[in-house]
Amino acid sequence: MPYWFFPIATLRIPAPANAGTPGLNREWRLASDLTIRHSFVPRIPKGSHTAMPELPAAYRTAPFDEHCAPRRLLRLFNGKWTTMVLHTLHLLGGSSRPGHLLRSIPDLSKKMMTQTLRELEQAGLIARRVQQIMPPVVEYSLTEMGQKFIEPIEMLYHWGIEHADLLDRVTAAQHSAKTAMKNQPESITEEC
Repeated sequence: MPYWFFPIATLRIPAPANAGTPGLNREWRLASDLTIRHSFVPRIPKGSHTAMPELPAAYRTAPFDEHCAPRRLLRLFNGKWTTMVLHTLHLLGGSSRPGHLLRSIPDLSKKMMTQTLRELEQAGLIARRVQQIMPPVVEYSLTEMGQKFIEPIEMLYHWGIEHADLLDRVTAAQHSAKTAMKNQPESITEEC
């Protein structure tokens, strides 16, 4: 059974409400009752999304309240580099100096890295530590809350890896739509 690695101490995976339903992946049913220690989380097999617990009724209808949990979570994903910086910090063992972090993320400018690190620090997802030596040494590390936030990011990254072909189609469709918009006569775009 494949595993994902997360830096957490203990995780309890609840048995899904329909765990006895025929047709669900047997490995998932067996793994769903385990208390897992030392940060190994069983991967949910591809195509077994029916094993996920149902959302509370308040989160199954639109429009969502501005302050509801899903919208607050998605606001944290708002920045272009937010998830990449958190993911990279996680891969680097939970902490890193700014220079090493900058070299680890292609196309990230120093200005955007600084801005992203400040936003993450203000959100409480990372901590900045300055060692008062000559020259001063700055290190950023994931906070406890940041380590918990890594879990959905890692799930999202693994989903992206498994569904790269789908992402390629979405990217191609977006590119086609942009090209079509550029090729429209100006009179049509002026009316909009």
